[in-house]
Amino acid sequence: MAFAQRRSVDPRNRDRHVSGTNIVGIGVALDFDAETRTVRITKLIPGAPASDSGLSPGLVVQRIDDVAITDKSLTECVGRIRGKPGTKIRLELFDPKQNATTLVELTRRRIQM
Repeated sequence: MAFAQRRSVDPRNRDRHVSGTNIVGIGVALDFDAETRTVRITKLIPGAPASDSGLSPGLVVQRIDDVAITDKSLTECVGRIRGKPGTKIRLELFDPKQNATTLVELTRRRIQM
């Protein structure tokens, strides 16, 4: 996930860990597809930069800030997406439904979880 690292959370403390959390990023969840060896956007946080720009689940991330993500781990991709509030990030995305590649530039910001 690009908006929160995966970790085990005691169910009794889940609300404390999830709600009220501030992160800096663009508001996407990512997943690694082992079959195609690609990183896909699986979820968008409403009101975050990614959803505001019209991105949608299913897009395949090909480059982050001009760095090809081939052979990068999901953790490395998440690390590249996170950054300081107000900084720009460029993503090259492939839309398998449209068979088209798009370059988008987003500005990272604090996101309330």
